[in-house]
Amino acid sequence: MNQKFYLRTCLSLAVISVLASANTATATSQTDQNSATNLGTFEVVDSQEKYRHRSDTITPTLVYDREFFERFEPTTAGAMLKRVPGVVFKGDVGEYDFIQLRGLATAYTQILINGKRVPGDGSDGEINLDRIPAEMVDRIEIVRSPSAEIDSQGVAGTINIILKDSESLKGGFYRIGMSQHDNGGDNPWTDKKNKPNAFLSYSDTLENFSYSVSAYYQERYNPKDKVTNEHENGHDDKESWVYTEDEWDNRESEDSSLAVTFDIDVTDVDTLFLSANYFHTDRIEEQYEFKHERDAASEPFVLDEIEHQIMDIEKTTYSFEVANEHTFSSSDKLKISLSYDDFSSTNDTHGADEGTGVRENWKNIENIRAVDHKGELTDTDDKEIKASLGYALNSLEEHKIKFGVQVQNKERDTKFNEYEIEGGARSEDSVAFVTHKIDQDRFDTYIEDTYKISPRASLQIGGRLEFTSTKQEGVELSMDNDYTFFNPSLHYKYALTPNDQIRFSVAQTLRRPNFDEMVPFESEDTPEDYDVLVGNPNLEPEVSIGFDLGYEHSFVEQYGIFGANLFYRDIKDKIELSRTGENTVEDDGEFFTGGVYTPSNVGDGEVYGVELDASFPLSLIALPSVSFFANYTYLDSSIEDPFTRQDRQFNDQPDYVYNFGLSHTLKNLGLSYGFSYQKRGDSTYEDSVTTEVTSYDANVEAFIEYKLSKSFVLRFTGDNLLDADVTEHMTNYDSLSDKLAGDVDSYETQIERAGALYMLTLSGRF
Repeated sequence: MNQKFYLRTCLSLAVISVLASANTATATSQTDQNSATNLGTFEVVDSQEKYRHRSDTITPTLVYDREFFERFEPTTAGAMLKRVPGVVFKGDVGEYDFIQLRGLATAYTQILINGKRVPGDGSDGEINLDRIPAEMVDRIEIVRSPSAEIDSQGVAGTINIILKDSESLKGGFYRIGMSQHDNGGDNPWTDKKNKPNAFLSYSDTLENFSYSVSAYYQERYNPKDKVTNEHENGHDDKESWVYTEDEWDNRESEDSSLAVTFDIDVTDVDTLFLSANYFHTDRIEEQYEFKHERDAASEPFVLDEIEHQIMDIEKTTYSFEVANEHTFSSSDKLKISLSYDDFSSTNDTHGADEGTGVRENWKNIENIRAVDHKGELTDTDDKEIKASLGYALNSLEEHKIKFGVQVQNKERDTKFNEYEIEGGARSEDSVAFVTHKIDQDRFDTYIEDTYKISPRASLQIGGRLEFTSTKQEGVELSMDNDYTFFNPSLHYKYALTPNDQIRFSVAQTLRRPNFDEMVPFESEDTPEDYDVLVGNPNLEPEVSIGFDLGYEHSFVEQYGIFGANLFYRDIKDKIELSRTGENTVEDDGEFFTGGVYTPSNVGDGEVYGVELDASFPLSLIALPSVSFFANYTYLDSSIEDPFTRQDRQFNDQPDYVYNFGLSHTLKNLGLSYGFSYQKRGDSTYEDSVTTEVTSYDANVEAFIEYKLSKSFVLRFTGDNLLDADVTEHMTNYDSLSDKLAGDVDSYETQIERAGALYMLTLSGRF
């Protein structure tokens, strides 16, 4: 309540200050018109970098520089992207890890780092955006429809994260900060914690040589509580609860990163590029669960079980690249590059329940490791080698032609083992030891022609041929999978006026099955507790034909922008999890509500929506020092449910997502402040025996910034100021026939809560 009162007070002060600014601007215009004009011009220029940039590319691309995000002090690339049109994250409150662009599952969004794919956490290369520090990001590009030059895997779109280099870093820069993480909900075993973060970078240019070095360290903390209630007479009938579970979840991370770039002009026509990146994360997730049951609503709850689980997670990523660009006398360019990426991950999950020492030791992490319990250890090592050759033919008058070849080898090894600890001694189960190896080769070639039809119109036509060969080896089976796709693309841009342009795009994209989906191994507690997931080796890639039609207007001398875009995706062979109809069984023969799932090509579907975004200074109402941004995305889709045979929306896609915010600069005081508000609609997940509706509370963040001098900035920010909840309403059925008949077995409500995050930072240049 105090935080909400604090937020309302801040917003009220913001409104009063804005009105005061308006009155001041009006009075100034009446007394000294020239002075007012100069002030307005200065404020607009100062605010230019806070807006989305206008992109001159023919492909529909949104460009956001780091200045658009930095005032709210996002700590990771994921936290930056939450303010971008059409972006949501499915997961826990305060976690911005795996993205859902246009509300589609993570596998539909392609993540690039400096224009290339890198290995990630998921078996299909999904990248955990929480591991990329925001301080190391120079800009973010949202490519709504791809050209032939980039990989065709972005059905929903492609996000290209450009890291800082010697061009974007000038001189030295540092930032030090401290964050405070409030306890979420009613977790009694979590206190407020302060966590440090620091960033240091330096770059310089020496005649024909430039370099940059960046280092970052941060500690993160996210405490939450989750309450689950199972009942019989509807989600809001508390009197009928027969089962309740309190879960307290604490997550602590340490992230360290290092980036080095070198640009060397070897000759007047040859430039050598060298880069190396390192990301490391140590993370501990600790959960306590208290489960209570009762036989009837009239009886008191009885403690049934206590569980304590710890996940020790370690992730490391290395990335190296060397490239050379040669410029011919005709202005044609040839670029050759070679890169190596290495991702390794260790996940050690272990825990115990009541009867094995939890009740006596559950408040001490070290003690819990000494009692009798079971554990699972998963090691993943992913290596990729890529080579590419690209030629840009720029010597033709109306045509600019690009063509090239890209080859890649990927090796991914995953080892899984179960173990037990008895009396402090660890014994591994060799029978449960599983090794899974993947060897994938890709050969891609592309060509595209950009034709300048007239001073106002441009057309780009291209095609990309992608050949993929995958070999997978496991304990019980091996399998090969080869396929080839030709993916054409067409993009058209027309300038109605110098400040107005329209774009039309059509492109074919793919969503390849990830490796885990194809290998018929069993994964326990996936997708939910007590469930089992079994891979399907017969999966086919999804193929999408996508259309985008957009309009963009730049105003106030291109310091502000408005955009509107319509999109449509026709998707063939949609992959979704299907429930086989079997239930999982514990060793003692007790049945749970969990089921056996397998991914399947369930049919064809379509996705469509409208995207609106705007960012500009409020100069039209005499408030040039006030910056405004907003975006709204309407989302919808349709597919025939494989169980009910009824049309429904894609699983977990919200109906909408929107953001808006204001920032106000008081130049004479060296003071700025602002807020941002984000909200998404409900999403639904359907399977044969469950309907799950998820609702997310709004997120509010705010900042206040004081410029101590031209080189030093002090900033205070707050995130999740409303203590947002995530609520899941699950309607459970005993069988598919019961679901079709509307015969409900039970209702389940799950509420997850997290606290606010506050941060104080000092940044400067040298």
